[in-house]
Amino acid sequence: RVLARADRVFDISLDDAAAWRAQGVMGIEWLPTLVDAAYAHRVSEATTEAPLDVLYFGNLNTPNNVEAVLWLVDEVLPCVPGNGLRIAVAGSRPSAAVRDAITRDPRIVLIENPQDMAPVVARARVLVNPMRAGSGVNLKSVEMLFSNAALVSTSVGVGGLSPEAKGCFAVADSAEAFAAAIVSGLERGGIEVCDMRRAVREEFSPAAIRRAFGGHPAEVAA
Repeated sequence: RVLARADRVFDISLDDAAAWRAQGVMGIEWLPTLVDAAYAHRVSEATTEAPLDVLYFGNLNTPNNVEAVLWLVDEVLPCVPGNGLRIAVAGSRPSAAVRDAITRDPRIVLIENPQDMAPVVARARVLVNPMRAGSGVNLKSVEMLFSNAALVSTSVGVGGLSPEAKGCFAVADSAEAFAAAIVSGLERGGIEVCDMRRAVREEFSPAAIRRAFGGHPAEVAA
């Protein structure tokens, strides 16, 4: 009822906005998340540090993220060949389950509580988002778009994004297909910044936010 009374409703997720329209909330529009320009610059910078072949990043303690890491370690990575691969899991406050899982694959290194995630992400050849559950928009996927790495995600991980943004990812939901997408990204060299990705980045810029609010009152209720 609150949404129906509002002149305008802004939603971070295109999928959720469509679901509300189907329920009769017609004044709803997409308001993309804003990516910090400084982060975007740092994550695309060249780095002299040793590359990471595969990287997962995010907090390492919320249930959805823990589930994603466990699926990646136990189901996906056994299907990715290469004893010499350098695989990293980076993030804050790793849970006991995450710590235990990482020990099951000697190729994985834990980067715990990095002060700045941008230079870590900049080292990756392939970035993965193995989220298995969630709603709205997974902000990790938005941040991944600003890297130079090949991108692999589940369909949950790219939920709520535009078709163009989703097209920048190899999307796979089975462990075997996810692993194959990682291998393909590595074989292509891991660096793929295409014209589509450059264009998609503009969706999350200050200019896009200004357009979303264009023609609406300057003051809105949260």
